[in-house]
Amino acid sequence: MLWAIATFALLASAVAASAWTKWLTAPRLNEPVSIATSFSLERPITLRVADRHLLELLFDRRDASYPAMRALVGGALAQKIEREGRLVDAGEPSGLLIPLEWSLRTQAGSVVAQGRCDVLGSNSWSSTDVGRLLHQADFEAGEYMFSAARSAGIPEFQGVRVRVRVSVEPKLSHSRLMSTYWLAKAYIPAALFASLATGTVALWTWLW
Repeated sequence: MLWAIATFALLASAVAASAWTKWLTAPRLNEPVSIATSFSLERPITLRVADRHLLELLFDRRDASYPAMRALVGGALAQKIEREGRLVDAGEPSGLLIPLEWSLRTQAGSVVAQGRCDVLGSNSWSSTDVGRLLHQADFEAGEYMFSAARSAGIPEFQGVRVRVRVSVEPKLSHSRLMSTYWLAKAYIPAALFASLATGTVALWTWLW
């Protein structure tokens, strides 16, 4: 009986830890916008941890071929390769410029951060999205109002689904809470392995 209780407790704790890590790092904003036309976006967001957050544009790879997406968004300009004895950007072409006015304000209206993004290239490629990093900074946890706007569209992005995302980046984290996040990530597989062992013992005890 005790082995069965231990197995259940380990499984429950692993499930709880997994749910908590997903809750903590879930994007705080993941809003569709139209780059092909002008837009104005204003949304309340809740930052759950005082740590490094990223502001990105995500482009859906399913809406354009790989060469077309590279031409629109660009490559990873931060990556360097050696060519003819010197280091050059590996991410050419640089993509199209997408100026974006944005701000983060408290609920009382005080500006916490704001800017105009004039970056080129991409910072991430996955099977579904291409990301362009617009800004990164440390923000305190709390309730905020995020706004972003473009006064003119870019027709070349017609038919390409785009999202504005605000999220915490665990790999760049430095807070105590995110240290707990990494401990929880390490605990989950250990708890699952332990539950398998205790479950085996419980089954063996019940059979014999």
